[in-house]
Amino acid sequence: MRFSSLKVVHIISSLNSGGAEKMLTRLINNFSSGEHIVISLTTLGTLGPELCKKGFEVHALDMDILNFFIKSVSLFRLLKFLKPDVVQTWMYHADFLGGLVARLCRVKAVYWNVRNTRIPQGIFSRTGTVIFLCILTSYFVPKKIICCAHSGRKFHAKLGYRSDRLTVIPNGYEVGDALKASKGLSLRSVLNIPSSTFVIGIIGRYDFLKGHDVLIDAVEKLLPELKCSVTFLCAGRGVDENNHELLSLIKRANVENVFTLLGERSDIPAVLNTLDVLCLPSRAEGFPNVVAEAMLYQIPCVVADVGDASLIVSETGYIFKAGDSNSLAKKLKMIVALSKQKRKALGKVARSQIVQRYDISDICEKYENLYLSSKE
Repeated sequence: MRFSSLKVVHIISSLNSGGAEKMLTRLINNFSSGEHIVISLTTLGTLGPELCKKGFEVHALDMDILNFFIKSVSLFRLLKFLKPDVVQTWMYHADFLGGLVARLCRVKAVYWNVRNTRIPQGIFSRTGTVIFLCILTSYFVPKKIICCAHSGRKFHAKLGYRSDRLTVIPNGYEVGDALKASKGLSLRSVLNIPSSTFVIGIIGRYDFLKGHDVLIDAVEKLLPELKCSVTFLCAGRGVDENNHELLSLIKRANVENVFTLLGERSDIPAVLNTLDVLCLPSRAEGFPNVVAEAMLYQIPCVVADVGDASLIVSETGYIFKAGDSNSLAKKLKMIVALSKQKRKALGKVARSQIVQRYDISDICEKYENLYLSSKE
């Protein structure tokens, strides 16, 4: 069977601007053929309308706790009507519910997609309960369980997922257009940052696992040792002047004068083009998209040894022990001390590495081959 004749239905928990949602969007935008339909268990979010504009069929079930059973029936009826050849689910809730309903609709080719290396909100949370149910059903619902990171594969195998069904297909990126599309975009003039100032960025929502406190501790240690002007740009949901906890951490470290809080941004290319270095101080990650995206923009990275971050960066940046602010301060000092020419050389190698390993067209081919194998 040829891939062009396959109908693939993607079921995802939401269509907001998260890593899984963006990866799904990149994937279906770049498949060479086949019919792709998207079902969001909740709302259209921010990405749903964009997919509709591009001609994709998108359904939003508006599911919540109160209407769970009614909407589960709606999902069953919708899948029976669509008659997909393949059902690809994304994230734990969609894996469990979407996968089970697909099986009840007699869809044999069901694939899960898992993204984490830690249980969100803890083992006793609602998500923890769903993960336990996924562990049980992993033995008979999915043909394969796609992990975006090698660390994610190991983590889910240890949890009890059926290990022989776990496979790794990393995230992919539209490598050809990134630099061209963002040419000239920068926030330096808008934020009045002099060209001589070294800019270090952290992009990610405010969350304990994202390690903003680790960065702040490192900056407190680093500043007295620097001989150049430096500023730290922080972007992400909850990373703004309304976050009193974050402001308190910054004030306590007496580093207010070098931090700029941008909040959640839709112009990430402009943010990236403002940076000299990207920092990932996270305590936990799977496949950190922001690192790969920064490297694609020729920005060298300083990353914690979490998830697949060190594998992605390898020799093109600096790696420190997760949660260790002393180690982070040391690595930041080292990269700031490099000449501009050496940092640019690192950036070029970083981009080349992403192009070679994570081109979205190659990743699409891996998904296509996996789906086709289910029909042989």
